[in-house]
Amino acid sequence: THTHTHTHTHTHTHTHALQDAEGSTALCLACRAGATDCCRLLLANGADRTLPDARGNCPLHYAALRGELR
Repeated sequence: THTHTHTHTHTHTHTHALQDAEGSTALCLACRAGATDCCRLLLANGADRTLPDARGNCPLHYAALRGELR
């Protein structure tokens, strides 16, 4: 009788939390571009609206600068 034990280690990286060289997340970039539908999609999938970029700005800052606070 053979008993097989498999150990799997899964590391889940949420792509919406990845940051570029300037610390911008996809949500920061979408807010800066005024891509409202993209922002909604990212937020619906758990994007962190409080994660600042290297300048200390959060996505909400960029949305406010564009006047997109709906």
